[in-house]
Amino acid sequence: RSTLLVTLFPYTTLFRSHSGSEIGSMKLSTDIGRTWVRGDHGIQTAFIGGLSSTLTPNGRRVIAATDLGVMTLDVGGAWRTALPLREGVFEVVTDGALAYAGMETTGVWKSSDRGDHWQPSSNGLVPTRVTSLSRGADTPATLYAATASGAYRSVDGGAHWQPIRLSLVSYVHAIAADPVRPPIVWLGTGSGQVQRSIDGGQTFQFAGSNLPNDDIVKLAHVPWVGVYALTAKGE
Repeated sequence: RSTLLVTLFPYTTLFRSHSGSEIGSMKLSTDIGRTWVRGDHGIQTAFIGGLSSTLTPNGRRVIAATDLGVMTLDVGGAWRTALPLREGVFEVVTDGALAYAGMETTGVWKSSDRGDHWQPSSNGLVPTRVTSLSRGADTPATLYAATASGAYRSVDGGAHWQPIRLSLVSYVHAIAADPVRPPIVWLGTGSGQVQRSIDGGQTFQFAGSNLPNDDIVKLAHVPWVGVYALTAKGE
């Protein structure tokens, strides 16, 4: 089964990406999903792990996490390779000129120029398989990472990472900080487990009742509404 990733950007533009069995199937909508056209020219063969966007002097730029590295798309242009690492990129998050990518084997990479150039930013991450990233709402310098050995937090823009203490959890697949309430952070693990922190990741409690017994691979937070969880089976 394929999973569905929908990303909403300003100016009523949406990108919809199927991942899993359908590789590189990406659609673009400029009318809030009423109609769709292909948006994968130059990226047709890629597995899309995540999407984010930022503003450049020439307009909006989309940054994609793929199994071909980090790709970028400028308005009116074509997809290009910005970080040509031959490994999976699971997640990309942006904040103004800053962008961060979570990699399959090389940890976190950071860009300070809207995705044009990248450098490693993984000091303290062990191991370096990063499946999810989220930016804290309190300050752009606060970041959270989900990894194969648990969850990590950085308070200096990814320069250094510290492990978050979790009980009975080893592999964290997804992490999402509340975009408007800084103390709240959610994480997803295996067996349908979701945990929530109300103190900025200092402590977590279980909050995943009635979920399928499957890995929670994506978490999406809607301010003042709730959290959506996506499982490995696309449920």
